[in-house]
Amino acid sequence: MITKTSNTIDAKPVIIRENCFFYLTKHIFCLIFIFAMANKNKVNRTELIEALGQELDVSKAQAERFLNGFITVVTDKLVSGYDVNITGFGVFRVVTRAARKGVNPKTGEPIQIAESTSVAYKVGKTLKEAVKK
Repeated sequence: MITKTSNTIDAKPVIIRENCFFYLTKHIFCLIFIFAMANKNKVNRTELIEALGQELDVSKAQAERFLNGFITVVTDKLVSGYDVNITGFGVFRVVTRAARKGVNPKTGEPIQIAESTSVAYKVGKTLKEAVKK
């Protein structure tokens, strides 16, 4: 269940069709990021799905549905103007960069850079400490 607290949502257990229960917790994602940091490699989508399946003891198809559902929910909430706070893991939020002046690197002429919107991520304390070890 995702609850609204002002303009922030907190992750609770998420229920997906076909009676598959997946728990979105800091522990699952911490394990994946620790694995990635320990091996100094990148974890691609397929490896992430495989790791989720093993961690949750479910099939790859179920893990993929979970990951797709997670991405959809986070995207929808960000588009709706919410911050997504996963305690211990981090906070996803939409940020707007103000318009500013810049320089064209080819010509050296000044240019106006338009305002832009992007997603920012701030790492949570638990994840930060886990990666330090």
